[in-house]
Amino acid sequence: MHPLRPQSFAIAITRAAVDAAPRWGLDAAARLTIDSRVDVDSLDRFPQVVVQTSGSQPLDMGPHGDAALIRVVWRVSDLDVDVAEQAAVDLEDALVRYWRAATVTDEGWMSHLDITQDPVLTNITTVTDDIQEFTMIAEIVARTGRTI
Repeated sequence: MHPLRPQSFAIAITRAAVDAAPRWGLDAAARLTIDSRVDVDSLDRFPQVVVQTSGSQPLDMGPHGDAALIRVVWRVSDLDVDVAEQAAVDLEDALVRYWRAATVTDEGWMSHLDITQDPVLTNITTVTDDIQEFTMIAEIVARTGRTI
């Protein structure tokens, strides 16, 4: 396994949580398209979640690159405010359940998950009026699995 890559880690845990969502009855999350940025065809892929790391701090818990505190921002968008909100809420639930299951991806695993902002409507300044966007933020202690 390679050293921790914060953005790849954030995408991997999001994909894994979304893939597992149907097992927990979280169907709105299961329909999400996952990406790391908005693109010209994003509208065709709604509901969509854009996953980005907003910071990463190495942790002194083993060899360098094995653990980090990562801040992740998820932006869930759709034309329908109810669809976007339910997908965001289901995604949050799926991430928490996935963390509690201690599942390991190819990029590593979450040893701690702290949701610092529940999904809130944030489309006032970031997108056009017809696109509804809910933003969720978390701090994650991420580990590569090299020294579990």
